[in-house]
Formats: sequence, C-alpha cells, structure tokens
Amino acid sequence: MSKEILLKTSEIKQFTSVHQWLKQKLEFPEHYGENLDALWDSLLKDIKLPLTILWQDDANTKGLYKAITDVFEDAAGELDQLQFGYVLDDEEE
Repeated sequence: MSKEILLKTSEIKQFTSVHQWLKQKLEFPEHYGENLDALWDSLLKDIKLPLTILWQDDANTKGLYKAITDVFEDAAGELDQLQFGYVLDDEEE
C-alpha cells in the first residue's frame, strides 16, 4: 500500500527554511543538503516507495515554490512507484 504525504504550504513558516520543512515531512536523512539537487537525490535514493506526495498551496504562494514542485514532477516521471499531485482549494477548482 502506498504511503501518502500531504505538503501544505501554510506549514512552511514554522520552519527555518522550505528545505528544513521538506526534510522533516519527507523523512530525509541527516545528510540532506537542503537544495534542489539534494532534493532530487533524496527523492530518487532516500525515500521509501511506494509513495504519493500531494502539494497543497493553502498559503497562496502563487508559484513561489515552482522549482520544488518541478523537481517532484520530474522525480515522479522517473520512478514508477512515486506519484505527485496537487490538492486544489475549493476556490481554485
């Protein structure tokens, strides 16, 4: 059975950086480098599959994290057991 992780952008402000948030939410190892290349590497090597990652922009960041969501989309394209999608708020639907 696939594990599902919901990433709500409203949670980011509770952390020092977006990468600290991702590290905790996705259970990345201590050596996670906190950049886009490290995100890619950790998605391909360090996560337990199968996994579904859902991104919800409930803080209305208007694409501020597009580079991160692009990495998620690309990684999902590389790994059969990794799924990535978006959760839309009612007003976005």
